[in-house]
Amino acid sequence: MSISYYVNKLLDSIINKNTLIMKLKQLWDEFMYDRTKLDAAWDISCFVAAVAAFVLMFFAPVTTFLQWFMVVWFAGVNVIIIFLMMFFYYDTTADEVYTTRKLWGWCMLASVILWMFPISVNWSLIPIGLGILAEFSIEEGSLQVGKAFICVFVLIFVFNYTQYNIDKKLHLQSNPVPEVVVLSNYDSAQSVFFIEGQDSYLKLNSYKALKQADELDLKKGDTVKIVRHPELHKHVIKITK
Repeated sequence: MSISYYVNKLLDSIINKNTLIMKLKQLWDEFMYDRTKLDAAWDISCFVAAVAAFVLMFFAPVTTFLQWFMVVWFAGVNVIIIFLMMFFYYDTTADEVYTTRKLWGWCMLASVILWMFPISVNWSLIPIGLGILAEFSIEEGSLQVGKAFICVFVLIFVFNYTQYNIDKKLHLQSNPVPEVVVLSNYDSAQSVFFIEGQDSYLKLNSYKALKQADELDLKKGDTVKIVRHPELHKHVIKITK
């Protein structure tokens, strides 16, 4: 190939690079049109916090569907996607929505950081509650403590179930020594069974345990190994032979 070919390729690369730089400068100018440097720094920090929350979730010791849903929705959709739409396809609607919801970036980052520690998941209701309060208040133009309190009150019940699943997963990860028992009765329809020496019933209370029970084809007199939930001992989370 001739030297002119490589020269033309180099010029094309330079032109394309300059075009990209000019396009990014145009987008930045549009983004900064009605923002001060402090406003821009705060908006970008909320976006970065949302990205950090999403990435940090992959390093959390135990996660549940609810936690992933909250991070994807509040940090992913309400902050990351809206910020990218606002920056690359600027319009006032996306800007207004981002103004209302951008605080979720920091709220979810704080929540995920709390989820990294062996403490109750309910502690994350503090930053989540602040996010709910901020969004309601900005939308209404006044402090909306009542609405935020109702939402947090409902979430308490949901998070208690989430904590149940977290405790279950952590317990199974610790490889607990199973309890060897003999079935004195088994009701597959209700997913409950009795064991010799105890009057109260035990309940298979996880999808995995139910699947294991179906595969074992349990019946009266079988000797099985069970692992109970660490907090609710009537709930069996693993059953094998």
